[in-house]
Amino acid sequence: MGTSNRAKQFINRIDEGTLQKRYLPNHGFDYTNGPEDIARMRFNNYIGSCGYRLMRHRIEAEARTYRG
Repeated sequence: MGTSNRAKQFINRIDEGTLQKRYLPNHGFDYTNGPEDIARMRFNNYIGSCGYRLMRHRIEAEARTYRG
């Protein structure tokens, strides 16, 4: 099956409304449960990590230096 045939089928599915929408189960304001909770915990771990703090320190230090 060629690419143009697949594209036409895709457009037909959109027009017919048979294309299933993929979305995360929680789309509210609290961002909890399931995959969202795992992503939130990973983000919080990253923000609290030493590597993130060192990176921010290096960026701020470079912003104050003059290289001319």
